[in-house]
Amino acid sequence: MGIEILPGNEAIVVQLDAIAARAADLYPAYAGITAGFHKVEAAMFASGGGSHPWLPLNDRTRPNADPRMILIDTEALEESLGGNSDTTMGPNFIEWTTPIPYAQFHDDGMGHNPHRALIDITPATVLLWDIILNNYVLHGFTSTTA
Repeated sequence: MGIEILPGNEAIVVQLDAIAARAADLYPAYAGITAGFHKVEAAMFASGGGSHPWLPLNDRTRPNADPRMILIDTEALEESLGGNSDTTMGPNFIEWTTPIPYAQFHDDGMGHNPHRALIDITPATVLLWDIILNNYVLHGFTSTTA
């Protein structure tokens, strides 16, 4: 079963083909999403945990740590997620990771470390990313903002 295009309406086929091509390869939209992810992470570290404030470090972990500097004493973890994250992309996915080995101990809450969420993707963030993707797929826009 196909769609019959009436004479004089061939431009719709060109538009639909362009939409299908963009939907099959989202790489160009990833720049905006990655920039948004790095902004979210920078805000998270600046606020000490975002909407889920981080619990203080255990004295055994950093006995002389400034309590206001939870997880940013060396800035390595913050830099790895706030702008220098390892990024893997495919036509329909993007993944950010950190090479910092102790990140999982905080994010998972292992050993004497309580759970400290390192990534806080809110519904508003998901909506923004959805808008970026839709603007790209439907219109070809690659803006970093909605």
